[in-house]
Amino acid sequence: MVLQTRASGAITYTLQCGSGQTFDRIVIYRQRGSQPFTLAGHSASRIAHDTLTTEQIVTDTLLVGRYVSSAQVTAPASSVWYGASLERSSGGALVHTIGYNGATYYTYSKGSFTSSVATLRPRLIILSLGTNESLARQFDRNHFGEEVARLVRRLQASNPDCAIVLTSPLYCYRKVRVRQRGKRRRYRTSYRANANCQLIADELQQQAQKLGCGYIDLFSHFGGKAGAAQLLSSGILSGDRVHLTAAGYNKVGAAIATALQNDYTQWRQHAPHVTSQASED
Repeated sequence: MVLQTRASGAITYTLQCGSGQTFDRIVIYRQRGSQPFTLAGHSASRIAHDTLTTEQIVTDTLLVGRYVSSAQVTAPASSVWYGASLERSSGGALVHTIGYNGATYYTYSKGSFTSSVATLRPRLIILSLGTNESLARQFDRNHFGEEVARLVRRLQASNPDCAIVLTSPLYCYRKVRVRQRGKRRRYRTSYRANANCQLIADELQQQAQKLGCGYIDLFSHFGGKAGAAQLLSSGILSGDRVHLTAAGYNKVGAAIATALQNDYTQWRQHAPHVTSQASED
């Protein structure tokens, strides 16, 4: 998504958080060549001089000065920008969620995506993809593995100090139209087990070992093929038998967080020499 202001003049935007969240700094991601953004009513002196520049993207860190739930920023005329991050200087985990309908590993391997990710300064990248590939009419496991390796290697090249974790998708079904007998052409919709889900999970685990990535087996954690019926009855899998419900995504997020926490705890137990400050870093 790209936003562009008109050449006729600047535009002021209101950025806000919901659910009682607050922030005290705003990071603007703009195209190289666009003028810096400013807090509405303030001069450019409120911009922190810690910008990080990639090939196409420049960041402006606007210092609000206090914790607020909303703030206004002014975009100069003819500015091209890609979004903003509302952040707190008091620390904590900062999570960016990047998604695209119908995306595959190949989708994110194209263009400048992998190099642009470096602008976010990630410490951990979690790749949760594979469902769309599993629905392909002619799924090729070897080709899928190549696409996984291509994306991971590009991310590793542009983010050399960042850890990468692969997660397997949950079980899903394939939608099938069955023609009914009779004079008129009538069809009924049925759902067929998607055997590719197991192949996806197996290949992701294999690629994680080859590429030096972490791996979280959500496929097995949520029952695999044997637990598919329970995914529906428990409200994790939606009516289309492919996408998750909101509750389902929350449970998947909790499972990922628990896996990361358990792994971190095991690491601490095997690294007693690590100080508290070092472990926080």
